[in-house]
Amino acid sequence: LILLTHKSGTGAALECLTGRIMHWSRLKRRAKVFCNGAIRHLHEHLRKMPKHKKQYTVFTVSDAWLRDISLFLRFFLTFREVTMASIIFEPSITLVTTSDASDTGGGFLCADRWYAYKFAVTPNCHGRIHANMHINLKEAHAVLMMIHHLRHMLTGRRIWLLVDNQVVMHALIKTWSGSVTLMDFTQEIALMLMRYCIEIRVDYIRSEFNELSDKLSRGDIEGFKRRAELMNFELEEQSGVDYYDHLRLTHSPIRLPGWMTDLGASLAHDLPPPNLAPEIKKFFVKNNHST
Repeated sequence: LILLTHKSGTGAALECLTGRIMHWSRLKRRAKVFCNGAIRHLHEHLRKMPKHKKQYTVFTVSDAWLRDISLFLRFFLTFREVTMASIIFEPSITLVTTSDASDTGGGFLCADRWYAYKFAVTPNCHGRIHANMHINLKEAHAVLMMIHHLRHMLTGRRIWLLVDNQVVMHALIKTWSGSVTLMDFTQEIALMLMRYCIEIRVDYIRSEFNELSDKLSRGDIEGFKRRAELMNFELEEQSGVDYYDHLRLTHSPIRLPGWMTDLGASLAHDLPPPNLAPEIKKFFVKNNHST
């Protein structure tokens, strides 16, 4: 909250904060998506800096980093507590799903549900035309469409996702990509998985074995049905699928709890946060005075 309020911090504080987020990532592995950018920044600017300089050198934090921290605060409240039920009743059913994208469209197959769609040819609210996106982004978009449409069915379950694009596969496994744009899609997928408590395993499948999803992405519905019939699959076509036109979670307003809002307002005016234990308030006043 201090970092979000002042938009700057010492090198030591930034390292400490990144380490805390890494710690919580051990509990919720996909929370690592909130500190990958920070790790890269620290590696570039603080790796060779002496320890005593880190404590006094103040860095201005980028907007992207501030957004990651804001998103972490919002989602931290959903996974900071581990209930006994979540430990005892682990998901016992894994649903196999595949997705694919072509130049013109995408498609997915999850258990007995399938859908095919065309990429939008008009700009979305951020000016992006999906039909003109790189194939890696189109592959990631197909994954987004699958998770978003089946989110209620997949909540609290584990899925085994097979993709025939190795770039997207590694991005989803590491929750990181060197491409800024693909990183945005990767973060959106991670946020969605955390929001709906979906566990995921991602593996690569060669294109010739991803035949069903490949036919869906190319709009070959009749060929898909014939192939599914030969494989003796009983599949159900989905309808009324909401097109994922933009990255909704990443760009949604950050609504922090009331106590966080009050604390942030106190920090902005250099006042002790309300309703704190005396020893914590004393520490806060002492540090503010020394500053």
